[in-house]
Amino acid sequence: MRISGDDSFYGVYLGGSVVGAEGLGAIEVLDGAGYYQSYLLKLGDSPGSFGSVTVSGEGSSWEQSAHALPGKSVYVGNAGRAELSVLDGADFLASHLRIGVELGSNGNVVVSGAGSTLHSNAFGDQGLLQVGMAGAGSLSVVEGGSVKFAGGGISGGDQGELSRVVVSGLGSTLELRALLIVGSERSALLIVKEGSRFVSPGSLRIGNLHVDEKQLGTVAVAGENSLVSAHEINVGGHSNGLNSSGVLRVTHQASVAVSGALDIADLSGTPTGVYLHSSGSLALTGDTSASLEAFLDQIEGRSDAVYYPTPHGWRSITEATRGVDYTLDLIVGGEFDGYTRLTVLAVPEPAAGLLVLLAVSVIGCGRHGLCR
Repeated sequence: MRISGDDSFYGVYLGGSVVGAEGLGAIEVLDGAGYYQSYLLKLGDSPGSFGSVTVSGEGSSWEQSAHALPGKSVYVGNAGRAELSVLDGADFLASHLRIGVELGSNGNVVVSGAGSTLHSNAFGDQGLLQVGMAGAGSLSVVEGGSVKFAGGGISGGDQGELSRVVVSGLGSTLELRALLIVGSERSALLIVKEGSRFVSPGSLRIGNLHVDEKQLGTVAVAGENSLVSAHEINVGGHSNGLNSSGVLRVTHQASVAVSGALDIADLSGTPTGVYLHSSGSLALTGDTSASLEAFLDQIEGRSDAVYYPTPHGWRSITEATRGVDYTLDLIVGGEFDGYTRLTVLAVPEPAAGLLVLLAVSVIGCGRHGLCR
């Protein structure tokens, strides 16, 4: 079905809609047209099915009721395969969004172009974004697109599929106002590159607290002006005897800024930690520029699990030499005025374990940064 033109509109006011119930299905909303969905929307409902929705062009919009509950949300890949594309200045408003819902499903969402938005309009500002559940999911926010929800998670599928979110390009932004968990159930990846941003006034958890030690959450931030900013960041975690590894990798003039607490779990024998190289920087609040010890004292948990590259492998920043391996400066003016910034100087990266290299191997994949 195609809906096209400024005066074109289609509304579903009772019940739900399914695109790709058992076979192939597609809806296009183009050139200023509008679509209203009262409650449940499923794309790719059953195994073997494929559902596609494209909303494209300035003024084009798709809106789900703000009162839709999580169980009546937008499903991209319920049990089959599905794609949702928001392109070239279009808007998509979803109460809640779930990508890759049931076992064996696969959902892909792309938000591309300046002015293109995928935002939650949930009543009470409680909209949830889940990328990967029992199935696998991917989300690309590229070329100036914007995605904004209250909270959510990224999780690999039950069959071992890796779910990922890629934010790429100047002006591209992902915002989770309360919480984002990377690796909420199984291994998952968040990439922020090429001048894009991930922002959370709340918390970023890299590796959840209630999964087994085989799980890995990875956040990779790469490229000049690329930024991850959050009030709290937890790297790795442990609870009830279970460990979950987390890797935060900052490289090639990218930055991570933490306005509250940075906590690195004490998980010896895992890659859990913060890895800085090639002018990657970590900024924490307050003036602790007098010494590295003062800067690291602000980190909760294992404060020595901040690593820099040497010809002999990754080493704790506590072994580095100021002015040779890193700089430590108070930021004056601008968005992060009053923060102290630790920057590891540009040196060749050493060989590293597969889990640490995972983010870089994915960064160069595909048109939207996705490996298939």
